[in-house]
Amino acid sequence: MDKTQQSLPGLIRQVLGSLHAETVIKAQILQLAKSHLHEPAVITALLQVLPDVKDKKLRDEIMFFLSSLNTSRFPEPRILFDALLQFFRQEKERDTRVAILFRLQDSIHQDQQLVDFFIELSATPNLSEPEMVAIQDTLASLPLITEDMAVAALEKHRNSPTLLQSQALTLAEKCTRWGDKLFAAAQPYLDIKNDPDIRLRVMRRLADNKQMSDAQLITLATALSNTGTNGIRYELLELIKPSMRIPEIRLALANAFAANPSVYDEGEFAAITDMLAPYMGRDAHISNILLESIKDLPLAEHRRKILSLITSRLKTEQILDPLIHLFNRERDERIREVLFNQVKALSVARHPQLVDVFAAELTEPGSPFRVTCASLLANVAEIYPQVIPALEDVLLYDTDRELLRLCLDGYLRPGVPHRFDVLLTVVRNELIDTLSRQKALDAIVKLDLDATQQQSLADALSGIKPNVLKYE
Repeated sequence: MDKTQQSLPGLIRQVLGSLHAETVIKAQILQLAKSHLHEPAVITALLQVLPDVKDKKLRDEIMFFLSSLNTSRFPEPRILFDALLQFFRQEKERDTRVAILFRLQDSIHQDQQLVDFFIELSATPNLSEPEMVAIQDTLASLPLITEDMAVAALEKHRNSPTLLQSQALTLAEKCTRWGDKLFAAAQPYLDIKNDPDIRLRVMRRLADNKQMSDAQLITLATALSNTGTNGIRYELLELIKPSMRIPEIRLALANAFAANPSVYDEGEFAAITDMLAPYMGRDAHISNILLESIKDLPLAEHRRKILSLITSRLKTEQILDPLIHLFNRERDERIREVLFNQVKALSVARHPQLVDVFAAELTEPGSPFRVTCASLLANVAEIYPQVIPALEDVLLYDTDRELLRLCLDGYLRPGVPHRFDVLLTVVRNELIDTLSRQKALDAIVKLDLDATQQQSLADALSGIKPNVLKYE
């Protein structure tokens, strides 16, 4: 070995790392180093000096030269990897960084630190898309993916473009078992904002995981309204269906439905209600949640279906307050009729909350339930003070004979205070039956009338045909 060869590693360190050495000299030293690669000390010197080379062109040349070498040339491959990792962390040029990543990809199976590096790097912000592609491509090439590796990739790219999400998912799909951590990391990929193919791939991977825990199924059910259509919800429902006997799972499904019931198409709505139907009569939480959801369903047919499923399984007394609330809100006359028929058979005396409902319908001129409400309220006029103004409203302004007769019967019950002007209006109303007018007149006679009221009564009677009413 000549003197030059003996001093070559020292020259490499001294010249290539110098700020003042001539470019030509540096090129000569590098060329000399390339011809002595059989000497381990030469390669080691090149690796050691690389971080100190300030000239970008020369630094790139050394880096690419070293990268091109087979790792068998290095006395310890980890030395090369350490140098390339250090170089990567210092490098600013994107193209050079990408080239280093692909070089490291070739050796990722040789050193676990490279796997850890790529996983850590995948969670680094502000990487360029080519860098992210290189990282994901490298991770996806691994023959065995641990759960931690898959979780790191999925969490990093939950909000990334579709290409990077797809690569992260490809990596996660290689993990043999999806435990709770990986399941949770995949959950955001089911979001409706993501590409349908991405959501379908996640859904199918979850479907392959036959031993899903209750907690995972609850998570799936909870996210139902945010997963979009394109068959995603159907597959989710198929996963959940076998476990509906578990209270927490069906409760999660009911809550997910009620959270946004208008987003489900006809088939999804039918599937969900069919799954929940068997529990509507036995699970108070399910019944109450679905009753509450009715107000947010835009389609009357859907509101009718849920109402029918619940009322056919529960006694009206059990759900009276929610039914009253729905009745007061509902605008579809057919549904209002179903609701009214459901509550009208109940005793008003036992359920005072019905009084205000029936009174409001009685005083609504367009209501089809007025006659029924009149008959129900007439029997409790002396019990509930709010009934009296409703009866008076009808007696003052309506002309329907049956309606007036029923209201008058209630108004004339013992214990009900009578207004002279209301009774006088009935007496004057020639469109109603004579018997009702006579009852009103008889009630007036029992009142303590002042002079003005007596004159008003006399004027009213003077305008009535003789022998129609008897006045004593």
